[in-house]
Amino acid sequence: MKSYKTQQYILKKSHNIFIDKGYSKATMTDIVNECGLSRGGVYRYFQSTKEIFIALVRQINSQQLDSGFESFQAFLENEKKDLLNIRNTIRVAGYEFMIQESQKDESHIAQEIYDSNINIIIQLTSLSKIQAEKIFMILEGLTVMALTGILTIELIETHFNYIIELEKNVAKRDNHE
Repeated sequence: MKSYKTQQYILKKSHNIFIDKGYSKATMTDIVNECGLSRGGVYRYFQSTKEIFIALVRQINSQQLDSGFESFQAFLENEKKDLLNIRNTIRVAGYEFMIQESQKDESHIAQEIYDSNINIIIQLTSLSKIQAEKIFMILEGLTVMALTGILTIELIETHFNYIIELEKNVAKRDNHE
């Protein structure tokens, strides 16, 4: 039980490091210092920043799937909050990870992230997998725009309204069939 708590503690502390420094600049020394544990205390559980990052992303994905959003609207509100505060999220580190590690990603974390987001959208709506994928692509496009600094609240509202209308139209159609 103590080992589980220690792993969770390391993941929690490393989350801050990845937000502050990104994936490419975060080091094991940073994480050891942030945790206040011995080097061996961290290496007992994780051998690299890559291992820690993958475990952290898996934990975040699992929490999002398990905790569940009350509604699709709540999911979109969470997305909106992240888009407006993109530099204070783990998404910057996530993109760095994908760029740096995607060719050699034996963990398949990119596919896991994709699949979990599609599953969340499907669970919260009456959309098909293809429609959920299209919504995910819109959200990812907005994320890239947020990272470049050109995303405005008006663009978010326009695209979120489109997404909400799409979902409503599909729900209406399904209710009439």
